Amino acid sequence: MSTIPKIPPEKMSSEEKYDYIFSAKRFEWIDHALMGDIQTFVDGIKHNYFPQRQFLSTDFPRGGGNLALPVLVCTSLELISALYTGCNNATENVKKFIIEYLPGFYKEFPLIFWHGVRNGITHKFYPNSFQYKDKTINFNFVIEDPIGDPNVKSNIASKGTIITIRLNSFELVRILRDSIQKYKIDLQKSDDLQIKFIRIFQSLENFQNFNKAQSSEAEKIVNILTSKNPLYFEDYK
Repeated sequence: MSTIPKIPPEKMSSEEKYDYIFSAKRFEWIDHALMGDIQTFVDGIKHNYFPQRQFLSTDFPRGGGNLALPVLVCTSLELISALYTGCNNATENVKKFIIEYLPGFYKEFPLIFWHGVRNGITHKFYPNSFQYKDKTINFNFVIEDPIGDPNVKSNIASKGTIITIRLNSFELVRILRDSIQKYKIDLQKSDDLQIKFIRIFQSLENFQNFNKAQSSEAEKIVNILTSKNPLYFEDYK
């Protein structure tokens, strides 16, 4: 990527803003690097999990990726929504982005989705459940089987006092990709959205200052590398 501009986005010309976002491949970081990694993960699940163990060379237990994929989706949503709003309040950012760009159910219930999925599995690898009067709301994650049933649809259902929100993780990825493309179209045309994008991306590219404990570790790294460079982790004593 090119050198960080020394002028704030509000003082950039239209060409400078567009170049910063698109010509310098910053949006490509989202479009290709981030979504590309997620797609590689999806392809890996399809290749290695269906039919089960056909391509597996070890006996380590395998999951279907049905929980890991929503973690990646939520991480992506947190980044893209901050770029969209130009702010650092993750919950409010995501709420605004979901209402603007995601379809039906998510648009109607953005906070239940965010608190249940992101604040659950991203932090604890276990979805949050909710209690409302005599009802319990749970999340369940599935992946579609391209060899069996490729049409597993996300749905919400009630049985007794239990309400289950069932999310197709592959579908979540498709919805995320579509929402990013819709946002990209608006970003290409909107001066206000470009300013917000640049403001947040510049903050991502800024150097972070260490606290006292981190500075101590950084000093150790610098000292180690004066005698052995590169240092392979496996050789560290």
